[in-house]
Amino acid sequence: MMKGEKQDRYQLDFWSIGNNIRKVREERGISKFDLANELGLSDDRSIYYYENGDKLTLQRIAQISKVLGVTVDSLLVFN
Repeated sequence: MMKGEKQDRYQLDFWSIGNNIRKVREERGISKFDLANELGLSDDRSIYYYENGDKLTLQRIAQISKVLGVTVDSLLVFN
């Protein structure tokens, strides 16, 4: 990259991803407790954080998408 050139960077909007997780979970009738259980978590507090965009990683998003039966892309797309 030459001096003065801008580099395009993509940043994930974790709050929007968390909102998408919540919407899909509720549409599918899955409780926070059940989602936490499927992810091997000891309680549903982590789901609260994930749905607010906190503590999310791409690996965790992939795991959540598998449990919810949707693609990772569908959780990353913002409408």
